[in-house]
Amino acid sequence: MCCGLSYRRAMPSLSAYELARLKRISENRKIIANLGLNSANKANRRRVDEEKKQKKEARAAAAQRKKIAQATAATSASTSSSTTTSTSAPSPLRRSSRKRGTPPSHAALTDTDFAESHNYRPSPRKKSRRNYSGKHQKYEDLTPTQLKVLDVAKPWMDALTVFLLRTPHGSAGTVITKVNLKRTLLKLSFLVSGAGIRYPIWGDEVFHPFPINLDTDTLTLLEDAKEMEDEYGRDAGNGWLTNHPITKLACYQVHLSKDDKELTEDEIKIKKKYTSLSEVSK
Repeated sequence: MCCGLSYRRAMPSLSAYELARLKRISENRKIIANLGLNSANKANRRRVDEEKKQKKEARAAAAQRKKIAQATAATSASTSSSTTTSTSAPSPLRRSSRKRGTPPSHAALTDTDFAESHNYRPSPRKKSRRNYSGKHQKYEDLTPTQLKVLDVAKPWMDALTVFLLRTPHGSAGTVITKVNLKRTLLKLSFLVSGAGIRYPIWGDEVFHPFPINLDTDTLTLLEDAKEMEDEYGRDAGNGWLTNHPITKLACYQVHLSKDDKELTEDEIKIKKKYTSLSEVSK
């Protein structure tokens, strides 16, 4: 009794609001118990928990099936690849002349047999280039006499340069680029000077070692260049060696063959001084 009295004295007194709140809680619990809602809530919670557990297990099972399927597919692909390789790449046929079961005779092997036994085919022997020096022709190679001939032709070559840069010409009807012009004038310099055109694979052979000018029959010159290539070796530059520069000279000849009314004063002077109208018109 004493302990009970001392405990009650230690408990703090509740306010009227708190007492009313506790009373409402107690009444609500009784109503819920009478309606059976507590058991329903517990059943709902169990059902929700069970559904979550089933979904989790289903996801884990699906992930496991996917992992197994990927591993199976990788194994099948590896097996198929090895089977295909073995099928598509059969072992090489027996090439040895030795009969099966007989001891080998190394003395009978030739170089060809040895190469075939190692799946090796010797590359065909390359054609030797006669007197191949590996040196391409340069402007500095011109002799003093050839430079003098080139100096005499400088006026019409300068006019040719202006024509190539400013006047559309040729089958394409366009002007020439500066890089194209540089390569064209270099080859024409060799032909105009009389040095002719040299090419490493031609050895000591020289194409047309005689001076050309505006009266030169460029059509015959092109035919001679083709014969030179057919006999001594093709131009690896696909025309830059002889065909292209000679064609540009031919275009200028055609231009000068026009009526004087279509030419400039400088072109008329060049035409009268360096060309023969009968030759140009051919």
